[in-house]
Amino acid sequence: MEHMSRILRHTEAEKHGIQDVGNAFVQSLEELLGILRPRQPQRSRSPSETPFRILRRPPSPLRDPSQESSEKRVREELRKLLTRAPPAVFQGLRLWDLAQRALLGVNIFPSLNDYLREVFVDPAAHQRRQRRPLRQPARESRRKRKKREYAATQERFARRQADCARAILDSPCKSAITDCRGLLLEWRSS
Repeated sequence: MEHMSRILRHTEAEKHGIQDVGNAFVQSLEELLGILRPRQPQRSRSPSETPFRILRRPPSPLRDPSQESSEKRVREELRKLLTRAPPAVFQGLRLWDLAQRALLGVNIFPSLNDYLREVFVDPAAHQRRQRRPLRQPARESRRKRKKREYAATQERFARRQADCARAILDSPCKSAITDCRGLLLEWRSS
């Protein structure tokens, strides 16, 4: 019970902002756990070796002062770019918004990844190749082709007569006369 009251006192002191309570709190917890587990010979521990201390991360090898200065330069450059109007090409407004969010400290990497995929990756290169039919379709007979064309003309005529007439007049047609000069000479001579 004595240990519990000591822990409670330390938590109260911590609430009121009293410093150096953390080590005392850790020691109280160690004593409480010492009651619960069998005693082992005590060795002197420095406060940094206590099992309950919050570990401070060692400095990251990736994060060094030169990186912080480069991040600062990148942020300054982004601020300069955001003072100008966004370009119209390559979805400039979207990229401008990503830069603003990056300056606010928002994680933009998923959005930036999506942007790069949508704008710069050719979708045709990533599509699966479609299978070609094994057999070429059989050629349509002349009679069936004429029948199909006549049915299409009737449907167009029923919908809009002017469009049907325009399609007929604008469609390419084969000339029945192969030698125009010969026809003119024959016509004049007769």
